[in-house]
Amino acid sequence: MAAAVVSAEASRLFWVGPGEGSLIWLPAGIAVGLALVFGLRILPWIGIALFCWAGVIDGMPWAHALFLAVGEMLGPGVSVYLLRLGERSGRLAGPIPELWGFWACGLGVSVVIAATVAATSGTMEVVLGSQEVGRYAVGEIWGGYWAAEAFGLLAAGPITVRAARRFIRAEGSSWWRPRAWQLGWLLAVGVVALAQLALDRMGSSAFAAALVYFYFPLLALAAGFGTPLFQDLAIVLVGLGLVSSALTGVGGFEVANEPFDLIDVILLVIAFTIMTQLVGALASTLRLQLQRAREDARRDFLTGLYNDRELSRWINADADAPSRALALVDVPQVRRALDLMGLEQADEVERRVAGVVASVTPEQGVLARVGRGLYGTLYSGADEAVIQTALDDVYQRLDGIRHTDGGVPLTLAPVCGAVTGVPNSMGAHDVLPMASQILASAREDPGHRVQARTADSDQLADERARQSLVETIRVALTSPHGFALMRQPIVPLQAPEAVSRYELLVRLVGEDGSLISPGQFLGVAARFDLMPEIDRWVSERAIVIAARTPHTEFAVNLSGATLRDASLADWIVGMAKDYGAPPERLSFEITETETIADEPEAIELVRRLRAAGFRVALDDFGTGLASFEYLRRFPVDAVKIDGSFVIGARESRYEAAVVRAIQAVAATRGLATIAEFVEDESVRKWLTSEGVDWAQGSGLGRPEPFDGTS
Repeated sequence: MAAAVVSAEASRLFWVGPGEGSLIWLPAGIAVGLALVFGLRILPWIGIALFCWAGVIDGMPWAHALFLAVGEMLGPGVSVYLLRLGERSGRLAGPIPELWGFWACGLGVSVVIAATVAATSGTMEVVLGSQEVGRYAVGEIWGGYWAAEAFGLLAAGPITVRAARRFIRAEGSSWWRPRAWQLGWLLAVGVVALAQLALDRMGSSAFAAALVYFYFPLLALAAGFGTPLFQDLAIVLVGLGLVSSALTGVGGFEVANEPFDLIDVILLVIAFTIMTQLVGALASTLRLQLQRAREDARRDFLTGLYNDRELSRWINADADAPSRALALVDVPQVRRALDLMGLEQADEVERRVAGVVASVTPEQGVLARVGRGLYGTLYSGADEAVIQTALDDVYQRLDGIRHTDGGVPLTLAPVCGAVTGVPNSMGAHDVLPMASQILASAREDPGHRVQARTADSDQLADERARQSLVETIRVALTSPHGFALMRQPIVPLQAPEAVSRYELLVRLVGEDGSLISPGQFLGVAARFDLMPEIDRWVSERAIVIAARTPHTEFAVNLSGATLRDASLADWIVGMAKDYGAPPERLSFEITETETIADEPEAIELVRRLRAAGFRVALDDFGTGLASFEYLRRFPVDAVKIDGSFVIGARESRYEAAVVRAIQAVAATRGLATIAEFVEDESVRKWLTSEGVDWAQGSGLGRPEPFDGTS
């Protein structure tokens, strides 16, 4: 009520002419704003306040006062009712639809109704009380009132809504904390206003009036970069300033004693207001879209959870937490669903899994979808018992869930791994790999599908070193000097031979040119399935060397993984023909300590190599579980007795018995025997006495660099 009375009385500051004519009528906008915030029940109180003001303070006839009060209740009431309908229907969602709704219901309804009533009342007052009314048409009088009502609605409505909402939220004490650019904006407005006054004083009224157009970009800046409340304040400040200038005849405006001469100023101010509100709505829409885009960038599109980038950001941002842990939950069947049922069903399984994981994630956890079927949860300030309980819970909830909607039954079997006790110095680039390694360990151990370990930077460093070694091997395979060959003599024990025999050994050339021994890189190469490529690299060079080195035989190792290559025999035979290498000068040693996955295919490979004239030996014989069974099935030419038996044969009756047994079985099959790790003359003599055909070891000759030219 007080707001209505104060605004009505303030409007008298903008009255001109001999009759009741106001250039700005604020109560209509205040009524609409208050009704939008507090509901339609406030309008009768505003009507009563305006009725009392018009009849008592302004001295208006009671009939006219009642007419005015009814109009100021009816117009805003209909407008607010229509706006509420639009909000409930969802048609006014967003800054621009809201603005269009305010214009349509405000200017199109409230102003029409309220201004019609007020203008009619004012026109009656002018017609009845003015002796100069003959100079004006009734339509001109009505239009002046309508323009004043329209600007009052546009200017006062939005700012009333925002101020009332801040009051409800108890933000009155901090309704505006100016920023530096806002103070700069106020200063710019002041500079333009002072420039207008100065030019007007100097007699350059036309230039002073032209400066009015500088308010357009200033209002656009306020709307584009300021808060909605600052935008509304800017509209009121500039609008009231221009109207005041027009009333007082300063700043390039001519003094007008009649309200109708100032309608063009009111229309200009209305244009300012509409432009500012439109720019503000567009800016708010863009900000909302950017906010949604930023939020979408943080979220997984399918499940609505955080994505991997956001999880990394949380890990890095949470580096000061006293206790941190990262848990990964992998459900491989989600990826299997993609293979079996297609994208739609895989997404359905994914959403189902995400719902279960989210339901058991404690409040201390930040949950993210890291990949298909893979989820990560960051815990801050949670002890290991809480983390272990959460992992056990999610495992129990997911394990055994059956999905049958895709036509193919699918039972979920999750795997969980967590790294705990993460120090503050570790960021996402360390924590995520550690958790992933623990998860990989859980995948490989069916008996321990849920594993949690303390952060170990040394283990991560070792794994990264292995990966670096893998890349070194990959680069070496594409370089002619990435590997180096060594040769070690294989010495006959029973009788001198007309040819020399060597085993070709491979060394990896490090970045600094140093040679890396097989024990340091072959295990890593086997783990990452690089042995077939290495074996081909060595075999090709052995074939080239054999072609140009007469009276010399060379032995080359073939790993168990290489024996799965069905095209290897044709490749070796073709290479030997291309380079002119006699097959009898090459022997291929099958590494018996490595599991031969596809035994029938390996046997066929051996047969084809022997049929082409190459010799084949079974390497490291005696250490594998299937040693003698391999000897029975594989059509080889020789066996190499594993050096672990040869070294201890002189001191251990057991090792000596094993060597004798291997020699006896080989002799029975008509196979040659080669003993490894012969370190001294006494072992050589003993092997000779036992009938072993060949010997190899540091006591007979150490490996030496060999490029095939000597």
